[in-house]
Amino acid sequence: KERAAQAAIDAQQLEKTLAEAALAAERAAVLMLENSIPARGGEEYLKRKMIGAWLFDGIQVATKKLTARLYSKTDGKWHDASTLCEVGDILVPMRDVTGKIRNVQRITPDGKKRPIMGAPVDGLFFDVPGKLPFVAAEGVATGLSVAEATGRAVRVCFTASGISKV
Repeated sequence: KERAAQAAIDAQQLEKTLAEAALAAERAAVLMLENSIPARGGEEYLKRKMIGAWLFDGIQVATKKLTARLYSKTDGKWHDASTLCEVGDILVPMRDVTGKIRNVQRITPDGKKRPIMGAPVDGLFFDVPGKLPFVAAEGVATGLSVAEATGRAVRVCFTASGISKV
């Protein structure tokens, strides 16, 4: 009985910690986007992908290095100075079905993609404008390329398993 009671307490504590982590990540996402400017297409990653600048609506570029206290599900610890972004990183807002920004995908100049540590990813998306109805794609560059090639609106998810959720 003691083990079961302790397991229930541990599960409640983990649930509370994960909720706090998601809130911290949401605040970090807002901070990142407040300290950014619209992408124009001259950014290294976007140049390499050769995508038309008219598609960048909503994609931002970080203007300063930012850190925050974030929780890592991997090691089960809070990290006081986790890097959110560096100057020049591309920032892609990740929204839920209500339109609320829950996370940001950071894309470094060399193409490494990172969501905010401790934030949800599945079920979040970024919309590329175009003719409706939406088509779904996994990954920002793929979604932008589909929109450019077809003129269609694209709902970009950030994991292959997320396509069915968006």
